[in-house]
Amino acid sequence: MFSNSPKKSSAVTLIARNTAISGTVQFDGIINVEGTIKGDIVAGDGHGSEVAVLEHGVVQGQIRAPRVVVNGHVNGDIYADHLFVAAKAVIDGSLHYRLIEMEKGAQISGSMVHEASMNTSDLPRRLHPPSRVTETIDAQTAVAAGAD
Repeated sequence: MFSNSPKKSSAVTLIARNTAISGTVQFDGIINVEGTIKGDIVAGDGHGSEVAVLEHGVVQGQIRAPRVVVNGHVNGDIYADHLFVAAKAVIDGSLHYRLIEMEKGAQISGSMVHEASMNTSDLPRRLHPPSRVTETIDAQTAVAAGAD
């Protein structure tokens, strides 16, 4: 029930609704975006790092993190070990993921690229899309197949 080992606390950063940031955002922990970021979002080496683009959030750039949740607008590619695309998400860019969850209503304009063995510690250092692709799925086909 109780553990003697100290727990690491995750720092939580909020980009508020009326806030706009230009440039690359590097972080460890959790970042919640309700405002606008014009630039890339890059997680540090922490395996528990998470980016959440909330309903009113806008990101114009790439997102690279072990866990990414999108319910707002992203105009750029996303690289994540675990990607959750919520119902109000609008994404214009390619999704590179190991695990993905998607709710009905999400809009994706771009390719979905599954990577069988994504090393999340390499995510922030990648400058180009991965060279080893195991499966590419057209986003419209994937949505149509799941619309039953």
